[in-house]
Amino acid sequence: ADHRVSSGTSVKGNAADALIVIEPSVPQKLNTNRVAVQVGISNVAYIKDAFWSDKPARLMRSLLAETISAKTGNLVLSEGDIGVRASRALSGTLVEFGVDSSSNEAIVVFDALLTQNGKPLEKRRFEARVAAMDINAEPAGVALNKAANQVAVAISDWLQSQGS
Repeated sequence: ADHRVSSGTSVKGNAADALIVIEPSVPQKLNTNRVAVQVGISNVAYIKDAFWSDKPARLMRSLLAETISAKTGNLVLSEGDIGVRASRALSGTLVEFGVDSSSNEAIVVFDALLTQNGKPLEKRRFEARVAAMDINAEPAGVALNKAANQVAVAISDWLQSQGS
């Protein structure tokens, strides 16, 4: 994460006021720890010898939680935090998290869904595109990291504008 919570930082709050960040759903092409490359309209390949440390959905959930906590100072929890029933939750779908071979761009698209007790649901699409120098493990990974951080910051800013 480009924005991190400083070591020793303590955040207190009521569980009901916390924000729970839920692991996003993903299309099948992203349900792997391989780095996806869109080849044409309907074909997907994977970069040889390029693997994520975890599946993109889990990586994006962690990035969102860290970025939102660092930028807002809010109490941000995981859906796995036992016994917590927060009134706000961020979920959604990680639509794209890979490289487009036709444009040599890393693309991250996230359809965010914000639920808050007593308020209407709100859904918003976030997208970032970053030029990838080459479609190989290192340059694609760097570009995807940058695009994912741009999306995480935009979502954090959106949540702040919502009073979350």
